[in-house]
Amino acid sequence: MKIKLIVLFLVVTVGIYAQWVKPTGLNVGNSGKMLAHNSAVFLYGNQSGFKLYRSTDGALNWVDIANKFPYDVYYMHVHQNEIFAVTSTLGGNSYHFYVSKDDGANWSQKSTIPNVTGNGAILGLSSDGNILYASSNRKSYYKSTDNGTSWKETIISTSASGNLVSIAASNEHIIAVILGTGAIVSTDDGLTWNVKNPQAAITGLFQYKGSIFGLSSSAGIYKWSKPKKDWDAINNGIPDAGSFQIPTTMLSTDNTIFAATRGLISNKTTLHSSKDEGQTWAPVVLTGLPDIQLATVFGFMAASNTSLYLYNHLLTGGTVNVQSTGVYKSTITPTSIKYSEELPNEFTLSQNYPNPFNPTTVISYKLQSASHVTLKVYNVLGREVATLVDEFKNAGIYNSQFSIHNFQLSSGVYFYTLRTENFSSTLKMVLMK
Repeated sequence: MKIKLIVLFLVVTVGIYAQWVKPTGLNVGNSGKMLAHNSAVFLYGNQSGFKLYRSTDGALNWVDIANKFPYDVYYMHVHQNEIFAVTSTLGGNSYHFYVSKDDGANWSQKSTIPNVTGNGAILGLSSDGNILYASSNRKSYYKSTDNGTSWKETIISTSASGNLVSIAASNEHIIAVILGTGAIVSTDDGLTWNVKNPQAAITGLFQYKGSIFGLSSSAGIYKWSKPKKDWDAINNGIPDAGSFQIPTTMLSTDNTIFAATRGLISNKTTLHSSKDEGQTWAPVVLTGLPDIQLATVFGFMAASNTSLYLYNHLLTGGTVNVQSTGVYKSTITPTSIKYSEELPNEFTLSQNYPNPFNPTTVISYKLQSASHVTLKVYNVLGREVATLVDEFKNAGIYNSQFSIHNFQLSSGVYFYTLRTENFSSTLKMVLMK
């Protein structure tokens, strides 16, 4: 007998993406970036001089607000419902942070970082709850616990060559991308660092609801697992290794993540969305979009809870294609569906698939009720070789991926054990190299 939810008909909200339209042909050059917050949309870049446009009517009409700043704005970020704009002193190495509390109508200077160690520059900002981070292009980052009023610099102690590209944090777990090295990870709030990449180097980072995502130039998208202190591939429905699709950027609304990929050979861009924090992905409709020539690797898209925006800068024969260059918009239309959901009537651990496997296999299990869950892998001597799950989970059906890329394992028999408060089960699997 299957256990039915008490509420058989559950109303949920999903996103339906309309075809894309081009509300404006504004050109801010091939460095153009976008940001959206509430009803305001921003487009900024350098085309015959610096431009920073703002729209409050869904990208139909724009006003250049560049004159509100003494220097060019090269990075924008939303933190604690305030919009931050980063500028630098012309010919100097001081970096100024301006904020707006009214969606860009008014701006005031919040703080300044006067000198970056190693004569470096501030690249961008990222958030972890109420903590704000600023990454440099050297081996240091800055942390603010008072909403950007003051900053404390941390020098990253690592033997990895290259300089910092980006940074993302989730509590005491901080991950930085070093050019030429990939991801370096600290699990003690920046005290110690170790290189930690999946099968291919991480080249970009994104933080969403306390989770850190890594973009790999040749192997799809990964999610950092705090219990395992390792990366999990999350490419169910999105191009991954072998697809020749390179992840280029990620962004989010309140309840949806979006990811863009670019074809290594075709140079075509695809878009996907996820409503379960990256566990599964679905394609986003591209009808109405021309061939997309990415403006910047990060920042060429923006999202509000009602619309997706994309800035396209297309060159044809070395000349700007005015027909295709500009801002494109797709409306997210909320709708409701009804479905009957069923919960498992028992705890079950399933045989991994594929089995035998190399290098990756998936282990499925069912939870009849909420419980703290561990899922661990052991060798034939009973020694633990991997912890896949160690956290509280609600009742439901789950899949966990086990990859040998980060373990030195030989061919042979291994065992995996699922334990809850009232259940334990062990099954055998075979690694065949």
